[in-house]
Amino acid sequence: MTNDVINGYSINQESVDLNSFLYKEKILLSKIAKELNCIKDSEKYEEEANYLKEYINKNMYSFKTGYYYDLQINQDKYKLLVNRGKGTEGFISL
Repeated sequence: MTNDVINGYSINQESVDLNSFLYKEKILLSKIAKELNCIKDSEKYEEEANYLKEYINKNMYSFKTGYYYDLQINQDKYKLLVNRGKGTEGFISL
């Protein structure tokens, strides 16, 4: 804030597409680590990927519409951003 004027902001949402890409990245890192015989690292990345997969499916999917959405975060409350419609970010998780 400069001279009582807001000159920046923070987005209060989690992106389903970003989280989907992070999931895929962890899967690939796990496979690479396994090829390099770094079993502990491989297992760690696989666990992190599984956590992300569960998180995305639990928190970013609407059973009502059958689609994935970004997640708005307000303090401890989470809200699917279904009111914006089905955007391209939602099919990446499919």
